Amino acid sequence: MLEYKPKSSPENHNVPKNSASEFKFFPFLLNFLLITVGLYFLVGLIFDLLIPYISPNQEKKLWKNFYSSYTSKFNKFDNKSAKSLELQKLVDKLESHLPPDQQELDLKIYIENSDQINAFAVPGGYIIVLSGLLKEVKSENELAYVLAHEIGHFAHKDQLKGLGRVFILLFLSHVFLGQDNPINKLTNDFLIFTERRFSQSQEINADLFALELLNKTYNHIGGCTDFMKHLQNEVGKASLSDFFSTHPHPQKRIEIMNKMIKEGNYYIGATVPLKAEFLR
Repeated sequence: MLEYKPKSSPENHNVPKNSASEFKFFPFLLNFLLITVGLYFLVGLIFDLLIPYISPNQEKKLWKNFYSSYTSKFNKFDNKSAKSLELQKLVDKLESHLPPDQQELDLKIYIENSDQINAFAVPGGYIIVLSGLLKEVKSENELAYVLAHEIGHFAHKDQLKGLGRVFILLFLSHVFLGQDNPINKLTNDFLIFTERRFSQSQEINADLFALELLNKTYNHIGGCTDFMKHLQNEVGKASLSDFFSTHPHPQKRIEIMNKMIKEGNYYIGATVPLKAEFLR
């Protein structure tokens, strides 16, 4: 009987010839992700280093170039009513007590119809005040403190910091995924979110800036914690979630403010009633 000896096939027809090369896709993908992440943080770092050298006028030009679609929405906001004009006067009054290099901010006020109790700084020199906030404040000093807080964000350029990383995300999504893709919409939404929210340390620094600006404007700091007391009543007691929030809990902000008031020996004077325009 002949012994059967199977022959090895020179080729395995069930395995693609280029199977080994296909596995090179994964190192390529890994390298691409590493380069993208590195570029993301590098551009963000460069952006953060350049921000201190951006003048208010340059900021306005950058805002116009990159956010024309967003600024076009301002025509839906109120900046012509007697209430908004009084707000603008109050902002101008606060700005007049800023250092000379910060007086060129030339901030503009807009009122947005909303029940929320908030105000926020928008790159380009805009302060958006939600109408719900105006229903809560009880004195000019309290309102001035809120506006001074937002001015503090502009003075520290908080509204610009961190946007570099969002820009690179938007750029990369355009380059690799095209203009119309879900990533672009998500990035745009995140961009708006980034404009309105700052880190806890930035919020505290803006509070302390507002304290000093209020003192320069009125020669006392009466009403400086009133708004945060309103917020405290809204949000209740501090919880674990506050640790992860970009805004410190109002109770913590009040404690820090009271400490600074004591250390700085600030005088707490009587507050000025709101003008009739704010009560309408």
